[in-house]
Amino acid sequence: MKTSYHFKFSCVCPSDGERIEYSAELGTDKFILVEDIKSFVETLKNEKMFQEPPTELLAKKFSCRVVTFAVHQDVEVVCEIT
Repeated sequence: MKTSYHFKFSCVCPSDGERIEYSAELGTDKFILVEDIKSFVETLKNEKMFQEPPTELLAKKFSCRVVTFAVHQDVEVVCEIT
């Protein structure tokens, strides 16, 4: 069975200090507790990171495909790790 987990999280942009709201999708054939997702993204909340590092961290933590979406300074950015 394929399962997709969709959620939002935020980090702080290291360039301008703006809080960036991300939408994310995890795609997997494994079961992931939503509490584990929520706990993990909570640790990212005050971190200063561009979009690529949290995308990589999510993929590493949950061993699955990750797509993140965000708009920063009127530019939509999409990162994907398969």
